[in-house]
Amino acid sequence: MGFGFYGKVPGEATLSRYFNKLAESDSLELIFQNLIEKAYKLDIIDPENIAIDASKLNCYERAKPKTKIDKDNPNTPD
Repeated sequence: MGFGFYGKVPGEATLSRYFNKLAESDSLELIFQNLIEKAYKLDIIDPENIAIDASKLNCYERAKPKTKIDKDNPNTPD
């Protein structure tokens, strides 16, 4: 299943319907749980301490000169 490499790209409406169906199912939760279990077994993560950070970070299409980076903003990516 998926999209062919040389095939026609699906339209925006098709992708929107696909993402809506995906969001309504429990598939993403199962995939996430499987990844967590694998990471634990490989000793990549420690389940005792888990934090999720959803802070907004501004990003730039091109590198910004260091002189133009806002150093007073703690959320500015460096």
